[in-house]
Amino acid sequence: MIEESRKFYEEIAVLMPDWKQTFETFDTYYDNTHCNVYMDQPDEARFSLRIQGERITAYALLPQYAGYISLPYGETSPRITVAISRGAETVVKELARRFLPEFWRLHKLCWDTVRTARADDARQEAWAVQLEEQFGAKRKLYTGGPGRDPELYLKIGEIDFEIRIGTHKISTEVHYLTMGQFKALLTELQRLRLAA
Repeated sequence: MIEESRKFYEEIAVLMPDWKQTFETFDTYYDNTHCNVYMDQPDEARFSLRIQGERITAYALLPQYAGYISLPYGETSPRITVAISRGAETVVKELARRFLPEFWRLHKLCWDTVRTARADDARQEAWAVQLEEQFGAKRKLYTGGPGRDPELYLKIGEIDFEIRIGTHKISTEVHYLTMGQFKALLTELQRLRLAA
């Protein structure tokens, strides 16, 4: 079964030269060995083909951010199935007709979301580095990453800050200040601002 499937996938690969094909075998819960292929292009454009019984199914694998597919609300990931008996050429035609137009539409939406999120991450990281370099802020144990806001500690005089860097703003938390500490903090912040 695996070799027959591999041959069928290879026929498809010849008919879709713009897509890089990666073959994979895997075992299911029921100890049946299956195989599928991943079809790849740049910008994380990817879908899989899996032969199950007498049919081959195409599944969209849309771009992810922070481990989640960035599919807009209300949209569903495209999937089609075609009888193997119709041959590789018909499968490729059905992919072009019924699968790829919706795949490319949703891929663009997802990829735009991912690019925006990655740009936000880069901006947040730049702010975190600036706080470290200019004010001696220290990273908390967790340092940020895809979909997570960087968090740092900053000490000014005797006062400890917790800093969270959001997408468009930086928020701070300072607890239990006396009025004298608050005034001293304002003075020190003004000095730092003028020195920056």
